[in-house]
Amino acid sequence: MSKKQKSLQNFINSGMPANIKHLSLDSRTVQKSTLFFVRKNTKQEHIHQAIQKGAIQLCTSQKLDLDIPQLIVDDVDVAMAEIANAFYNNPSQNLTMIGCTGTSGKTTTSHLIEHIFSSLNTPISLIGTIETQSNLTTPNSIQLNQLLSQMQNKKAYVMEVSSHALDQKRTHGIDFDVAIFTNFSHEHLDYHHTLNDYFHAKSKLFENLKPEATAILNADDAKVMTLNPPCKTLTFGIDHPADFQATNIHVSLEGTQFDLLFQDQTFHVKTHLIGKINVYNILAALSSGFAYDFSLEDQIQALQMFKTVKGRLERIDNVFIDYAHKPDALKKTLETLRPLCQGKLICVFGCGGNRDRAKRPQMGHIATTLADHVIITSDNPRNEDPLAICQEIAKGCSKNNFTIESNRKKAIQQALYSSQPDDLILIAGKGHESTQTTHNQEHELDDAKLVYALK
Repeated sequence: MSKKQKSLQNFINSGMPANIKHLSLDSRTVQKSTLFFVRKNTKQEHIHQAIQKGAIQLCTSQKLDLDIPQLIVDDVDVAMAEIANAFYNNPSQNLTMIGCTGTSGKTTTSHLIEHIFSSLNTPISLIGTIETQSNLTTPNSIQLNQLLSQMQNKKAYVMEVSSHALDQKRTHGIDFDVAIFTNFSHEHLDYHHTLNDYFHAKSKLFENLKPEATAILNADDAKVMTLNPPCKTLTFGIDHPADFQATNIHVSLEGTQFDLLFQDQTFHVKTHLIGKINVYNILAALSSGFAYDFSLEDQIQALQMFKTVKGRLERIDNVFIDYAHKPDALKKTLETLRPLCQGKLICVFGCGGNRDRAKRPQMGHIATTLADHVIITSDNPRNEDPLAICQEIAKGCSKNNFTIESNRKKAIQQALYSSQPDDLILIAGKGHESTQTTHNQEHELDDAKLVYALK
């Protein structure tokens, strides 16, 4: 153990200085008697602002030339997580903690779990993409431990765990009882740079699971199945043998039915959710409930009452709003709708600005291959030119069955007004989001609200 590690452990084990009343890594939230965490990207002006607002000690990886007590640590993110955990009295230990990671499916799976637990009279809280108002799927370690400390009237807590959160150690020290890996594909290469780095970040959720925990893995995803968690494992799948396996899948615009094979037993499952992609999400959720000792019969009955998740294949007549903003997610969503479409399949989508540019032509190729007509538009262009992003998407288009309309409202209007009753329209990319970000400014734009207004 290094000197810095010893200092951190002594700081925590001593109960921390009694005059520390608050923790913060954001100078805007600092109050009197705050321990302020200085990360690598923390600006000097923010450190000074924190001190002026009442920070009485800094946690930093290197000594700063400032007249204020400083706790010097090896890794500020790790220290922040461990200090926050101790400060809030190890709140995750009093809850059944369920963490859900994967490229797609996290949100729907987490909501399914919340619904099952709530339906079976087990108080549970959820946090994820829809619930957080910031652009972070997973809160930072201070916020997370504070939230958990306020949930002590609950029995369980399910949360989406993003690769960014795992890489930045936001869930370090959280005592997970169940960890789910939905699937793995291309995403976030603007941050992780390589697929191997991205997978390594995701796999961190499983590295420190206690022996009595349960890892739930997608048996149909070869990359996911390379994991070797240090605990018991349950698998789910459709195409490969699994503990929870779906067969005889029937999909319609009204929902999905399938048979669940488990331990030589067959259970019939009916759901309002549409498509094979949601069969995977349901299997993962049922596996989680089984790990909590819920009977499959009770869980399956509860699922029949689950309607939808906002912005996840959310249906408005012949229009579907979906968050699909990654190549694999867009492909799976279009493949779900294709056989259900009696007329033309129309797709409206764009790609985010200041994000992974490599996926733009890929998504153009996928959309024009699987849809009859594609309207390429904007999707949070941020500081990039919306038209330039659309043109990059168009470079990958496999057919000349697309148009470009960089104004998203006009693109959606164009799709609705040009469609026939038998057509299906997929508006992809933003899902539950209610704003569009352009040049660092947020403007109100809710795909579902716009569709209702235009109908």
